[in-house]
Amino acid sequence: MDREVGKIFPPGHFYSPIPNIKEVRRREEKIFRVRTDNEVLGIDLNKEEQLKHLEIIGSYVDLFDYPETPEHNLKCIYYKNNGVFEKLDALAYFAFIIHYRPNRIVEIGSGFSSLIAMDVNKKFYNDKIEIALIEPYPSDYLRRGILFYRNAELIDQPVQDVDLSFFETLEENVISRNNFTPQSTTSRTQTPFQQAAS
Repeated sequence: MDREVGKIFPPGHFYSPIPNIKEVRRREEKIFRVRTDNEVLGIDLNKEEQLKHLEIIGSYVDLFDYPETPEHNLKCIYYKNNGVFEKLDALAYFAFIIHYRPNRIVEIGSGFSSLIAMDVNKKFYNDKIEIALIEPYPSDYLRRGILFYRNAELIDQPVQDVDLSFFETLEENVISRNNFTPQSTTSRTQTPFQQAAS
């Protein structure tokens, strides 16, 4: 297999998963140097803020009482073992929505995370959070969830086709989330996810 990959991109090439061993040896001291525990080159982990966020998440564990699997065939309700947006990710999102009390939530790429947002909106905020779900290929369970909760707007088109005026209306106190990168930024303010890494 290595030979097959090497035919397309030789070892050490930008697109090759196989390193050039000579290059690795030449840079060995830099590549394998001992780092301090909290050092990741080029990234400020903002460790204190990350630890605060862990405390926030931990304070909402008892409220995160969703079933492990779908109950009574209600697939519009979030359940933990869904194979997509599972326990820890969902708990963090759940906790941040409750804790930060956003006026608005915008999701780019929607699904099980949207079920969490809609459920929190219903249970804790009496549907006062404005939720927009940008999803060109909504699943059946997402559509059922929207009909069940009746507290979110589905924008069923690719994000690049959404009129820019939609994003220009975003103000303070918005949680923005997308399913393509770990830190999304569609608003002018930082989300809890962004604050943790800035």
